[in-house]
Amino acid sequence: MPSCKNCQKEFTITDADRAFYHKMDVPEPTWCPQCRQIRRLMWRNEKSLYPDTCDLCGKNIISNLNPNRGYTVYCYDCWWSDKWNPLDYSFEFDWTKPFFPQFSELIKKIPQNAIFASRSVNCEYSNIIADCKNCYLSSGIRESEDVMYSRWIQSCRDSIDCSYIWNTELCYQAIQCFDCYGCFYIQNADNCHDCCLCFDCNGCSNCFGCVGLRNVNNFIFNQPATEEEYKNKLKEFLSGRDKFNKYQNEFEILKKTKPHAHCRAKKVINCDGDYLLNSKNCHDCYVIDGEEDCRFNDYANRSKDNYDATAFTDVENSYEVHSAFKNYSLIGTSICWYSNFVYYSYCCFNTQNCFGCAGFKKGKNSFFNKQYSEEEYLKIKEKIIAHMKKTGEWGEFLPPSICPFGFNETAAYYHYPFTRDQVLTYGWKWEDNLSGTFGQETIKQILENIDEVSENILKEILACQKCKKNYKILTQELKFYKKLGIPIPLMCPSCRFEARERKVNPRQLLARECMCDQPGHKHQDKCQNKFKTTYAPDRPEKVYCEECYQKEIY
Repeated sequence: MPSCKNCQKEFTITDADRAFYHKMDVPEPTWCPQCRQIRRLMWRNEKSLYPDTCDLCGKNIISNLNPNRGYTVYCYDCWWSDKWNPLDYSFEFDWTKPFFPQFSELIKKIPQNAIFASRSVNCEYSNIIADCKNCYLSSGIRESEDVMYSRWIQSCRDSIDCSYIWNTELCYQAIQCFDCYGCFYIQNADNCHDCCLCFDCNGCSNCFGCVGLRNVNNFIFNQPATEEEYKNKLKEFLSGRDKFNKYQNEFEILKKTKPHAHCRAKKVINCDGDYLLNSKNCHDCYVIDGEEDCRFNDYANRSKDNYDATAFTDVENSYEVHSAFKNYSLIGTSICWYSNFVYYSYCCFNTQNCFGCAGFKKGKNSFFNKQYSEEEYLKIKEKIIAHMKKTGEWGEFLPPSICPFGFNETAAYYHYPFTRDQVLTYGWKWEDNLSGTFGQETIKQILENIDEVSENILKEILACQKCKKNYKILTQELKFYKKLGIPIPLMCPSCRFEARERKVNPRQLLARECMCDQPGHKHQDKCQNKFKTTYAPDRPEKVYCEECYQKEIY
C-alpha cells in the first residue's frame, strides 16, 4: 500500500480506482483520501467575511478575502460587468518552471469576486448562495428566505443556526433534517413538527428528548405522554440554563442506549459513506443525492462518474474538483460552473477547453488567460500535461500554498479542527487576523428567560462565552427567539456553528461489526454482519447493521 505524501499514513488503491485513473489519464494519487479532501476544502471559505472596498468602483463591500493578503477585490456587480477583461491578465508560460507557482501568480493578479451570491436579495453578509432573500451570515444556501447563521440549506424559511436541512421551516439548531417544522435541537430527523431535543426521529410530533422514534405523537424521553405534559416539559426546558443542561445530559445518555444506524442512507444501491440519498455505486461519499459511480465525494447532487469532488451538482467525468455546477470533464479546478474540458483553473464560468485560467467568463481555447485557435490550444494542452507529469503536478489538486485563504478561514477547519501549530507544521497557511472585535462588550449578564428580555438587548454588545469574541442580537433574530421561546445564545455565531459541525460524524470510514445481540433478529448470540461506518470503534454508541437497525427501530 502507498503512504500518504502529506500525513505518511498508508492508504488503499483498488483496481476500480486504477481503472478510473487510467481513463482520466492521471497517475495514482500521492495523498490519502482524507488529506485530499482537506486540500479541496481549503479552497472553500464560506463564513470568514471582512469589510473592504471595491478596487474598481470604490464602494464599501463585504469580502471573503482578507484585505491583508493584498488581492484585488471587486464587488459582485463589478466583477460580473464588462468593465474589465480577464484576457488583459494573460502571460506566457515559462517551460523551465513548474506549473503551480506560475498559476499562483495569475491568481494573485486577477481580480477576485468579493462574494458569490447569485440572484439574491438582502444577502450582502452571506457567501455561496443562490436565489435567496433576507439571509444573514450563512453559506451554501439555495432557494431560501429569512435564514441566519446557517450552512448548507435548501428550500428553507425562518430558521437560525441550522446545518444540512432541506424543505424545513421555523427551526433552530437543526442538523441533517428534511421536511421539518417548528423544531429545535434536533438531528437526523425527517417529517417532524413541534419536536425538541430529538435524534433520529421520523414522522413525529410533540416529542421531547427522544431517540429513534417513528410516527408517534406526545413522547417524552421515548415514553408516551399527554400533549399537556409535552408542553410543560418544553416550557421547563426553556426556563433556564440549569434545566437545559440537565435535560441535555439525560438526552445524551439516552442516545447511547439506543441503536444507531451504521450509515444514514435512503434508496441507495451498493454505496457506503454517510448521508446518502438516491445513489448507486458510490463509495466513501458524504452528503450526496442522485449520484452514480462516484468515490471520495462530498456535498454532491445529480452527478456521475467522479472521483475526489467537493460541492458540485450536475457534473460528470471529473477528478479533483471543488465547487462545480453543470460541467463535464474537469481536472484540478476550483469554482468552475457551466464549463466543459477545463483543467487546473480557478473561478471560471461558461468556459470550454481552458487550462490554467482564472477569472474567466465565456472563455474558450485558452491557456493562462490567453486565447488560441482550437488547434493551437490542443497542442499546448498536450505539452503542458507532459510538463506537469515530469514535475509531479499532473493529477494533484491545486496546492494549499497558492490558496487565497488561511486554513482556519475555510471549510477544512469545520471537519478537521487542527491547531495553528499543526497547520503550520504541514506548511499550510493560518490566518491570525480574523474579523471580529474583543473586549467591547456592554453587558455581561444575559437574562435566561426570553420573555424577560427587552428590545434594549438590540443596543448591547455581547461577548462569546467560549472565544470571547463580541457579537450582537439583531431585530429579526430577537423576534425569532421570542416566537419559539428560545433564550438568547451565550456563544457567538462562529462558535455555535463549529459546535454543530462537531455533532456530525467525521468524514472517514472504519471497518466494524454489528453490535446487535437482540433475540429474534435472525442471528444467534451477537450479529456477525460487517460494514464500514463513520462511528469509530472507541465511541460509546451501539452501532447496528442495516438489517438489525430496521428490526429494532421500525
